[in-house]
Amino acid sequence: MDSRGTSTAETPDWRTRAACLFLAEDSYEDLMFPDPGNKPAVKYAQRICDPCPVWEACLLDALTDEGGKTKDNRYGIRGGLTPSQRYGVYTRSRQRQQTAA
Repeated sequence: MDSRGTSTAETPDWRTRAACLFLAEDSYEDLMFPDPGNKPAVKYAQRICDPCPVWEACLLDALTDEGGKTKDNRYGIRGGLTPSQRYGVYTRSRQRQQTAA
């Protein structure tokens, strides 16, 4: 069941405004979860995120959802970033928090 655009306590209202919401259900996973080595497909998915009005909320949700997961346990393009890029953002953020503490 496709839950994109569904507003619940677990899926905040911002999802109803996501650019990827307007992708056909059968192409969503193919487009937003490209194979990591397929650079043209990754760039295409990132271009879908570029004009998205809620990319920041999407990225924050991804970082919160993925928490301390490794690079290998992060999937898809979320908030315009690849799993490795999100891992880097998460790691740098944690390091800043630890330094500030």
